[in-house]
Amino acid sequence: MDKFAANVFGGPGAGKTAFIVSSFWDWKARKQIRNGRLVVFGQEERDNSLDIPKELIVRFASPITEPLKAIDQMDKWLRKVNSLAAANSPERLEVIAFDGYSEWNDDVLHEHREKNPTDRDKWAKFDYAKEELQSILRLMDPLDLNAYILSTARVTRRRKAIKDKKGDTLVEADPEWMDDWDYFPAMSGWARDNIGHKQEFVLYMEAGELMTPPKGKPYVPHLLHMVPTGKFWIKHKRLDLWLEAGQPNYLTNSTFDDMLSRLEKVREVKSAN
Repeated sequence: MDKFAANVFGGPGAGKTAFIVSSFWDWKARKQIRNGRLVVFGQEERDNSLDIPKELIVRFASPITEPLKAIDQMDKWLRKVNSLAAANSPERLEVIAFDGYSEWNDDVLHEHREKNPTDRDKWAKFDYAKEELQSILRLMDPLDLNAYILSTARVTRRRKAIKDKKGDTLVEADPEWMDDWDYFPAMSGWARDNIGHKQEFVLYMEAGELMTPPKGKPYVPHLLHMVPTGKFWIKHKRLDLWLEAGQPNYLTNSTFDDMLSRLEKVREVKSAN
């Protein structure tokens, strides 16, 4: 199965980081299973429960304390990752776990403000974000790197238009194609509207209510939605085959390899037919 890019979005405590980290770090057994890195800005990721070794975390500068360094650092690091892949180096990465796009989007907009404090063009920052996103997406191509590119994003609601008393539009509504869903990855402008075009999967993750089974310990189910149900924006490149194979609408407390094994089964069903 070819390597792919997948974005997982959701609210706080949904389990997004734990899911993408599970692709290279078995946080239950405390052992590395692939050569991967968790990529973060500043101190964004502080979930000590995953017990990720420091050497498996790539931490770029904080946009608050060093506003003009973070994006540049990420660009240079990704170019090095591409060089290792092109040389088929034994040090090449098998997984990039980027946590995540919402923080990146905030950093890029902050960087633009720092570089252009007197700019009055309200669209300039979004054009800048578009160019930066296109750049890092080119550098995080799963086929070029022969690596899984996994990312997270916060969740946001579909934006409705806001008008003043005269009926003039103050804030434009999201485009009509978004009307079928309520929730999307939290990014701004072109970045949010187009991030899905560069991902084979865009999946929603949420934490359910506390479960207290008659036997066993209480637990909170973390649900990874694989099938669009009309509420969350879901992209699934193998959706027809997934449904044909009788796979569920969502996975409960799934690791990356749990999902990957199901995708492999879907592929095997297609091959058999």
